[in-house]
Amino acid sequence: MKLTTIEIEAFRGFNRAVVLDFDADVVVLYGRNGFGKSAVFDAITWCIFGSSKRFGGTRDYSRAEAHYLTNAFRTRGEERVKLTLGGELGEVIAERKGNEFYLYIRDEVIDGAAGERELLGQLGFEGASDEPLGALQQRARDSFSRSFLLHQDGMSEFVTAESPRDRFDAFAELFALTPIKDFYVHLTTERSQAADQAESLVRRYDVASAELHQMERQLENENERLTTLLRETVGSQSVRHAVTDRLRTLLESTRKLIEDVTWNESDPLNTVDDALLKLSSSVREDEDKLSALRILSDRAPLVSSWVSELDGIAAAASGTEGNVASAKSKIEELDAEIKTLSATLQDAAREIGAAETEAQRLHALLSDAIDAISTDECPICQRPIQQATLVAQLQSRRDRVDPRIGEITARRKALNDELRASQSERQKETSALRALETELQSLRAQGANLRRQIDEVRSGLETELENPELPDSQIEASLAERISKAEFSAQLAKTSIEGLRSIRPALELLRARQQVQALEEEAKQQQAKVHALARRRQAYTRARSILDDLVSASRRAERQVVETFIRRFRGPIQDAYRWLAPHPLFDELDFEFDDFNEAGELYFTVSDGATQLNPSTTFSSAQANALALAIFLALNAGQQWSPLALTLIDDPIQNQDDVNVLSLIDLLRNVSGERQLVVSTSVSHLHRLFLDKLRPTAPGKRLVAHTFRSLLSDGPTIHREVIEFTSGPRALDDLERLSA
Repeated sequence: MKLTTIEIEAFRGFNRAVVLDFDADVVVLYGRNGFGKSAVFDAITWCIFGSSKRFGGTRDYSRAEAHYLTNAFRTRGEERVKLTLGGELGEVIAERKGNEFYLYIRDEVIDGAAGERELLGQLGFEGASDEPLGALQQRARDSFSRSFLLHQDGMSEFVTAESPRDRFDAFAELFALTPIKDFYVHLTTERSQAADQAESLVRRYDVASAELHQMERQLENENERLTTLLRETVGSQSVRHAVTDRLRTLLESTRKLIEDVTWNESDPLNTVDDALLKLSSSVREDEDKLSALRILSDRAPLVSSWVSELDGIAAAASGTEGNVASAKSKIEELDAEIKTLSATLQDAAREIGAAETEAQRLHALLSDAIDAISTDECPICQRPIQQATLVAQLQSRRDRVDPRIGEITARRKALNDELRASQSERQKETSALRALETELQSLRAQGANLRRQIDEVRSGLETELENPELPDSQIEASLAERISKAEFSAQLAKTSIEGLRSIRPALELLRARQQVQALEEEAKQQQAKVHALARRRQAYTRARSILDDLVSASRRAERQVVETFIRRFRGPIQDAYRWLAPHPLFDELDFEFDDFNEAGELYFTVSDGATQLNPSTTFSSAQANALALAIFLALNAGQQWSPLALTLIDDPIQNQDDVNVLSLIDLLRNVSGERQLVVSTSVSHLHRLFLDKLRPTAPGKRLVAHTFRSLLSDGPTIHREVIEFTSGPRALDDLERLSA
């Protein structure tokens, strides 16, 4: 099963819909870094598995607002990828759009989770029926990344980053040994559950044993107490009759106090407890009633004096209320007078203001006239005038304006004095009113207190006496009689309580035999429970031992199977390693196996025939990438568990300085004979070598090259070139192009 077309829209750097032709034996993607080549590989894994391993494990890709799969310049729709795969069984089309998925197979459309599971099954990624879809997709995606796709940033991870245990599990998954691992996990889970059950049973057994020992000690104590009782009482039955007769006598004497006590011939101890409880309640009630009667007896003779005092307080309160009313009336009169004086003062102030304005104006005019007289002739008729006489008259006229202002000012001062006197008098009247109101409030509180006490006494008399209107002497006698009856009732209840308490130990001892029998029966049941728990604990212990053996056996089987498969692939892996020759001295690659905590581990070793090294710790990044390429290509070429015939490699020589590029291309040419090879590069001369070395060598073979020329907001500009098989010699211009 191979890829034929890929349609990408609104995904990563692709904005507009782009259809890439993959219907070829070799597909070469070429372009500068960042132009969208790796996004094509991401689109393949995202469409099949719903996620890409390249974008997992960091906080940036886990944030809900980080839509790293969506094109930043998206103008319509959600991210969409559509894959078409062709094979012997027909065409399979998978389309993922946002959170929706559709599978088109044999004229049938399967959507949602069912379609995703069907696609994984078609591609050879099998899972248990109860395995969650997310877990199955993640496991299948990781297996796909190891078996069919080698990312540029994950080449050396398989060699250096993963632990020996992870490498072992990865090879087990590559060789389709997941059922063995699932069986081991199942056994481990069952063993853990058996261990938990055994520990729980041990704890329950210990608790039950402790309870059994406690019951046995309690039974011994009760037996000793019963033996002592039987030794002291010759006839236990006669003692029982005597005690029950005494109990009946006590209950008869207190029948009025505890009328609802139920007599139980078979269990008189409960009757005693019930009677004691109710007698105690009766004693508390009698004591409360005695306290209330004594208070009522002390306060009843005072009612007459309280009534007289209440009348005096009411009369005083009435007089105080009259004084308060007159004081309020006088304050209202003073308020009116103050208001009138305030208005008069405002008028005087306005009049003074007008007079001062007029005086200022006249002063200014007369001063100007005096200053204007400079000759002895009239400036109008030219007649002679006496200058001194005219000046004196004008000055006299100017001086007569001031006395009017003085009169108004004196009148305003008198009004101010009168207003202050009224305000002072109002303040005194207000203080007196407050004192009267305080006195009135105190009288009302005293009256309310006396009224409450009188009402309490009268209410108590109505409750306790049939005729509360009797004379004082008869009321006192009636209350004394009630107090005496309440004291007698309380004393009778106390005497009965003492009698019941005195016979209670005898009843408890008589009931000891029944308690001993009940304890013996309970101890037998507890002993049977302890024996059952012991048997279950032994069964779970045996089950845990068997599961331990099964876990060890499954682990050994898994290691043997993985080791057998790796030994089978050792030759192709070693050949690929020698072909790439990442190290000039250490040209032999081998594997070592080990166990840690019942888990298999896988180590890589390289040697020159005499000295051995661990490449995980000694190889450079480029050498580790070459080793990863050798392992990946060998396993990819040899896997048979999936119908996919794909080899996807993203920029295999990026950041590598020690890799023999020609050897790598020769190795890829051998791989491309049976499988569809999809390779990308950002190096121009490597691109030309790919087109030359990987060109079709047989009829029906085909090479498609996609050149990513630019990247705009609408997506990359892609140029497609198809190279078919030709049997004749190459044209001269083709040779010149390849050698340019």
